[in-house]
Amino acid sequence: MLENMSLDSCSEISTLAGKFNNLVLLDLAYTKIESISDVIAPMLQRLILEDCSEIVTLSGHSNNLKILDLTDTPIKSLSDFWAPMLQTLNMIACSEIENLAGQFDNQILLELSYSNIVNC
Repeated sequence: MLENMSLDSCSEISTLAGKFNNLVLLDLAYTKIESISDVIAPMLQRLILEDCSEIVTLSGHSNNLKILDLTDTPIKSLSDFWAPMLQTLNMIACSEIENLAGQFDNQILLELSYSNIVNC
């Protein structure tokens, strides 16, 4: 059973799809991933998209996600993203972010240093 997947620094990866029933950690840092909408991972708790140069939006829902790291990504919006269990959202140096109006049911720790939030 695959629980942790790290593709950190696999710079040529631009797509990822599949069903990962037991995946808890997905690390796509320093890849060219454009979307994770085709990834089904119902148990996912930690998603690392640090410095993913091609990802500009995050949509869908993740019922168990607790930590989301978007540090230094060109992401522009989280308006269509739902993560009811999210506890930590890192958006350090996300200079393109404009809309942080996602649906988060818990109180979360936000790290927004060097980000340009317009709508929160």
